Amino acid sequence: MSVSIFLLVVGVIFILLGIIKTLIYINKNKEFQGYKMTKGCVVEHISKEGHIKFDDEEFGYDAINYDEDDQAFLIQDGINTHAGIVEFTVKNKKYRIMDSVNDTNLMPIGEEVIVKYNPKKPKDAFIVEDFDGMIFYTVGIFLILVGIFLYF
Repeated sequence: MSVSIFLLVVGVIFILLGIIKTLIYINKNKEFQGYKMTKGCVVEHISKEGHIKFDDEEFGYDAINYDEDDQAFLIQDGINTHAGIVEFTVKNKKYRIMDSVNDTNLMPIGEEVIVKYNPKKPKDAFIVEDFDGMIFYTVGIFLILVGIFLYF
């Protein structure tokens, strides 16, 4: 019986975390009202020269290294980072943005992503992140159902 109550409590906590994640996601999207969405494609990774230039902006890096899987690790301010370049088209003009520079693996070249851009200034764009809060709801509901099953 105590296990079932524990599972019910943990399940409710997961549901609450899902609600919080949903509210954060909604709030973030409100910030970019008026932005339009389009499909983009990863066209390249950061150049071996240690910098890349597109749309009249240059992004500089201290060095570039490769790991055992030939994944690019850019070193900027002493921190290992990666970046992929995503290209998208607005009114027959191509734009490029850098994938958020972080320490996760690069998206493969050719992968399609959703880009949100400012219609008045398409260079003002970012890659739309998938909503990952559903896992909280799924785990929460599963734990609640198992808790109810064990209780009876």
